[in-house]
Amino acid sequence: PGIHSNLCISDSIFHVRSCRVYRNSFVSRTWVGPKAILMNCGYVKGPAYEQNVARLEITVGAESGGSRELVMTPEATMMDVTSQLQQLPPMSEHTDTMLSFNVLSGGAIVRDTATVQNVYLYKLSSIEAACSVQNVVMFPGTKINNSSVVSNVLMQWNTTITDNSKVNNVLMMEQSHCGPSSIVESTIMGPDTHASAGEIHA
Repeated sequence: PGIHSNLCISDSIFHVRSCRVYRNSFVSRTWVGPKAILMNCGYVKGPAYEQNVARLEITVGAESGGSRELVMTPEATMMDVTSQLQQLPPMSEHTDTMLSFNVLSGGAIVRDTATVQNVYLYKLSSIEAACSVQNVVMFPGTKINNSSVVSNVLMQWNTTITDNSKVNNVLMMEQSHCGPSSIVESTIMGPDTHASAGEIHA
């Protein structure tokens, strides 16, 4: 454990007794928790000002409700989606979670990734060998890996994005998966769904 062989680190907080922060080019505004790993990355930077990471606005296509804007939270269910499409009162209150740091919770792994920006990783989630990951919330057991490009995504429990996939502006509900070679844009993926070698657009 410890910190070594990094080119530049600023404005960050590390649990130095058990975390590992090795061989990164630039790390700023990042909190690394106990037994978390941040290794072999290029540009790792948190938000310059407080941002609400618990809110994602997704504009669904005409087939799904006439280009309506849905406001999703990390814990959203299909009932929340349906109530918004039908313009009913919300099933649950939206809570704001303001964040001014990247967060790598205990046991989280971020390694071999060129760009990591504005991410919140819960315990035992991982980013490995991705190209770019920005504005992402990852619940426990989630994975992003193998040359994927990901931005503006909420990932619930045990979801994966893998193998050269591009995912943008998406809520992935529990046990959903993207990859290999998937392109998913402005979409809500329900529980236990899988996009493989194809495209999904609103």
